[in-house]
Amino acid sequence: MADPRLAEQARANDQEHCAVGADDAFADAVIDLVLRYQRLFARLQDNPAFRREVKAHIRLRVYGRQREAVEAHIPAGEGSREPGGEYA
Repeated sequence: MADPRLAEQARANDQEHCAVGADDAFADAVIDLVLRYQRLFARLQDNPAFRREVKAHIRLRVYGRQREAVEAHIPAGEGSREPGGEYA
């Protein structure tokens, strides 16, 4: 996590005392994530056109990954080819 505040706390404190700032940063990050996903969920529920676009995008990605797995003889769910031919 690139956080100048946490970097300064790590420089100035031992691990135990630095944990207080890290715990606060973690809580802030989780709250931010929840709020973003609440907004996304609301938009998906309230906006049928947006929902269709998201579903179409996800469907194409899932299909593409499944086709790559079939073509490479990789069991479904065991990985997908990343750019450059590597499997995740």
